[in-house]
Amino acid sequence: MANFIRSKKSYIPLLVLQTALVVVWVVLFNYNEFFKYNDSMDYSQMGREIARGNGFSTLQVFPGHLRYMKDRDLLNRPHWPNLYRFPLPTISNALFQMVIADPLKAGIIQSGFWMLLTVPLVFLVLKRVASVSAGIIGGFVFFFDSMQYSYSGLSETLVTFWLMLVIYILFCFKKGNAGYICLGIFTGLLFLSRTVFFFLIPVLIIYFIANRVDWRKIFLFILLFSIIISGWLVRNYELTDSPFFLS
Repeated sequence: MANFIRSKKSYIPLLVLQTALVVVWVVLFNYNEFFKYNDSMDYSQMGREIARGNGFSTLQVFPGHLRYMKDRDLLNRPHWPNLYRFPLPTISNALFQMVIADPLKAGIIQSGFWMLLTVPLVFLVLKRVASVSAGIIGGFVFFFDSMQYSYSGLSETLVTFWLMLVIYILFCFKKGNAGYICLGIFTGLLFLSRTVFFFLIPVLIIYFIANRVDWRKIFLFILLFSIIISGWLVRNYELTDSPFFLS
């Protein structure tokens, strides 16, 4: 019982830290960073397309897309398919716009939400590898280092959240079958947030083999990762004849 109480008390600093940082973020809320980035406004309008029931579409195209649109007789038929933005940040924008009427405010709040949700993961990882004090310091450093992006409406905070969650599951979670299922799901969501993270798959498989992980757990990881990303790959293939197409 004493050990249980001590383990619960060790999370009190995290609760205090998280509450304080949420208050600081709300007090400092601003629109300045959002208007610095064209990508923020683009993700916002694509999120609006989903929120309005138009699917993964856009009202903006670039010169590189014109040939694609012309070949498919789409030039004069917006809403055009989204060929260049990652799906999960777009969905995140859409979900927040369904709750918050102002799409600009929704974009900023969703960036801040994912950044603030990452703070506990930073704390937990550092607490596991070092100490509670390291977790608190790391949480503060991460928060203030990420402030600019947390008001930007960009996808960086979402990407960082999924990456930290993968790291947490990998090094801090007791991994039975459930752990490898979660790892496959979260790595798939990381890929859908920034497709460059596909390189993590061979790296993780080599890591598993080096640590003599049961092949059935590796299979579960690959299976769940494949299931999570399959819808996006099929959609891309149907549109462009390439599952990994991203202009």
